[in-house]
Amino acid sequence: PRVTSWGKHYTTVGGITEISHNQCSSKLMSLSVRSKTVAIAAGIVAAAGSVWLYRSVSKYGIKGTLRYIWEGDAYPPEVRKALSQLEKVEKSIERDYILNRLEESLARAKLDSIDDVTIEPQWIIAHAPRDLEKDLSKISHDLDTLAAKVDAVPSHGDADIKVRKKRASQQLVLMMERADYMLEVFAQKDNL
Repeated sequence: PRVTSWGKHYTTVGGITEISHNQCSSKLMSLSVRSKTVAIAAGIVAAAGSVWLYRSVSKYGIKGTLRYIWEGDAYPPEVRKALSQLEKVEKSIERDYILNRLEESLARAKLDSIDDVTIEPQWIIAHAPRDLEKDLSKISHDLDTLAAKVDAVPSHGDADIKVRKKRASQQLVLMMERADYMLEVFAQKDNL
C-alpha cells in the first residue's frame, strides 16, 4: 500500500519501506544548499587570503611573506634582534618626562623672574624639590646614551630598520637641542 505523509510517499513491500522520488529530490536539494554554502564560505576565505597575501607581499616582499608563513616571523633573526633593540630605544625616547618637567620649570621661572639675571635662582626654586643641575646632567647623559644605542643597531640592509633609525635619530637630535638650550640657560649664572 502507498502511504502519503506530508507530501512524502512511502511504499511498504514485504516489511521494507521504500522512499519515493519526491523525498530523494528534497535530499538532493538540501545537499545543493549545503554545497552552495560551502562554496560561498570557501570564496570568502580565498578572498580574505588573497588580500592578506597581497598586503604581506607588499610589506615584507616574497621572501618575508614565505618566512612569515613558514617560521611565523617575516624577518631573519638578526633583523628581528635589531628591530627589538630599536623598539626599546623608541620607548625610552617616548618617555621624555624629565625633559618636559625641566622645560615646565624653566617656563615657570621665566614667568616669575623680572629680568634674565633672576631666571636661574627662580628656576632652581620652580624645579624644587629636585636638584636642577643633577637633572640637567642626567638628561644630557641619557640622550647621549640613547643616541649611541641607535647608532649601534646594525641595519642589515633592511629598509625598515634604516627608516626607524633615522626617525629615532631625528627625535633624539630635537631632544638634545631642547636639553642644550636649558644647559645654556643654566650656564649663564657662571657668566654673570
